[in-house]
Amino acid sequence: MNIIYVIMLVFMTGSFCVLSFLVGVLSSLGRKINLNPIEKYKEHKEIKEQIRINDLEQRQVATMIENIDNYDGTSTGQKDIPNE
Repeated sequence: MNIIYVIMLVFMTGSFCVLSFLVGVLSSLGRKINLNPIEKYKEHKEIKEQIRINDLEQRQVATMIENIDNYDGTSTGQKDIPNE
């Protein structure tokens, strides 16, 4: 009777380990895990640069639209388009 409990305990422990491993693998399928700090910094820098470029483009378009709205045939009321 005692051996049955030991076998059940070994089987349950092994099953839990396999199940935990599978949950960990399945949860990280869609993500790229990057443990290299240099690559992580470069990736972060690229994302930050892309955000800056997108923000600059949005400001440029907004200024152009505002200049079109303010146009009266002269350069009065026109704003410079930002380049940085």
